[in-house]
Amino acid sequence: MSEHLGTPPEGENTSGKPAGANVSGGGSSGLSIGMRPADAPGANLTPEEIARRASGRGTWHRRASKPVSHWMFTLIAVLLLHKFIPNSGWLMVHIVTLGLITNSILIWSQHFTEALMKIKIPDEHRGTQVRRIFILNAGILVLMIGMVGQLSVPGLYAATVVGALIVGSMVAWHGIYLLKQVRQALPSRFGVTIRFYIVAALMLPLGAAFGGMIAYPNLSGTLHSQFLLAHEAVNVLGFVGITAVGTLVTFWPTMLAHEDGR
Repeated sequence: MSEHLGTPPEGENTSGKPAGANVSGGGSSGLSIGMRPADAPGANLTPEEIARRASGRGTWHRRASKPVSHWMFTLIAVLLLHKFIPNSGWLMVHIVTLGLITNSILIWSQHFTEALMKIKIPDEHRGTQVRRIFILNAGILVLMIGMVGQLSVPGLYAATVVGALIVGSMVAWHGIYLLKQVRQALPSRFGVTIRFYIVAALMLPLGAAFGGMIAYPNLSGTLHSQFLLAHEAVNVLGFVGITAVGTLVTFWPTMLAHEDGR
């Protein structure tokens, strides 16, 4: 008799182990990534589920940080061509403060909020975060077009105002979103850090309003100087300064404790 009794059909699992996602070679336990021990509840993870879980926060960071790279290249180009660009001094300063610093603050304050408060953001909510950052950068671009162009076309002051409104609104939205996350999270001793970020984000709309007043073509010299001082104080000492202090409140003691423990 050529057939052997008891030979299982082709493709049947004869190892006695559950069939998991064969993503990588098993370790000493004989399990592959995505597999559960036979006595563990729940189904084995599929390769798609493993990839989805691993890509959540990392994918969001890559997408959200793209504008930072673009502004870095833009800054280099403006530095090389500044002699041919109207209002180039203002433009270079605000590429750094709005394009690089503001984008970075929004990305990293969200990151630290999730990490310190142990918040798991559903993947479907990541799209809203990315859209907020992209709308912010659209507002920055409109603002810069208005500021650079209104020297030749005074009517472009309207673009300056619209851009400032968009920038202020998006950062305020970010602050409100952080507040919502803190309220929904479990109590944490790091909650004070996130409150620094919230207060800082809610100060930038005020600074943007002062900036819009500075750009008004018929503003008198005295008022221009006063609004400029208010604009710089609120944005640099308020938005950037409070964010930096809030971060140091958490990480400076941690760094000192680490140094003492060496």
